[in-house]
Amino acid sequence: MQTPYHPVDSLRSIRIGLAFLLTGSAMIFTAVVALRVSSAFHTHKQHRVDRIHQAILTRADYLKTTASYTDCITEAAKIPAESLFHSSAKNLQDQCQIALDETILSQVQTLVQAGQFQEAIAALQTISSQNARVQQLTEEWSRHILHIAEGYYIAPDANLSKAIEVASSIQVNNPLYIEAQVKIRQWQAEWASNQNHFQTAQAALKANQLEIALLHVQQINHPYWRQQSIPIVNAAYAEMALLDQAQTGQPTDSQPAQADRSSGVEAPQTSETYINVIEVPERLLLPFALITLILIRCRPTT
Repeated sequence: MQTPYHPVDSLRSIRIGLAFLLTGSAMIFTAVVALRVSSAFHTHKQHRVDRIHQAILTRADYLKTTASYTDCITEAAKIPAESLFHSSAKNLQDQCQIALDETILSQVQTLVQAGQFQEAIAALQTISSQNARVQQLTEEWSRHILHIAEGYYIAPDANLSKAIEVASSIQVNNPLYIEAQVKIRQWQAEWASNQNHFQTAQAALKANQLEIALLHVQQINHPYWRQQSIPIVNAAYAEMALLDQAQTGQPTDSQPAQADRSSGVEAPQTSETYINVIEVPERLLLPFALITLILIRCRPTT
């Protein structure tokens, strides 16, 4: 049996369909409006952030023009990697770092010339740039400081403690640190060896072991200790001449020295006294030649 058609039901269906359509349209409209509002807000926020970053970059650039390089680096570092201005900020940082390093190197030169080695090395340690010229100059000044330290050591009036102090100012992160430490150990070992030979020669001279004293003097190779050993050489050859005189019974020009010794007064001597006036026995010619060479090398230049 066919269901009778009711116009009321048809009208209700139409109304329901229209309601769904209107609701859907409203939701779509609301979503579109929300997206547009969100996009506008984000764009506004991004513009505001960009303006802040641009202001930071402008200030950093101004600090560079006033030679405030440290502040310039600090200011430019505030711009994050995701910023549109990050690349410009990084370039500005690099420029300020190089300029700062050049300024420090100029200060280092002044400090070195004033003999303030510790301060000079400390200033060098603040250089962080990877610029090749900066690294080259850093090594050059460090080597200059090490050369000055070596000068303190090898001088005739050597100052070992000062040499070590200057060389020790080259710190562990310096490219010449290992070389400086090796030199310090070499100086200490050589100084101790020379001092030991000198003291042994002194003791041998007092014990009248003249040839042993001269043999130890021959082992001395530092200018300072060679100079200190000259009186030992003079005294040893004077004593040898007296012994030879006693054996041969022939007088020598060393007789005045004997008189001075018997009176308890030591006659003033120079490094050339006994070389010029003493007749050397044949058995002593070889050691005499060696000692003469030492004395000539130690003789101060005028």
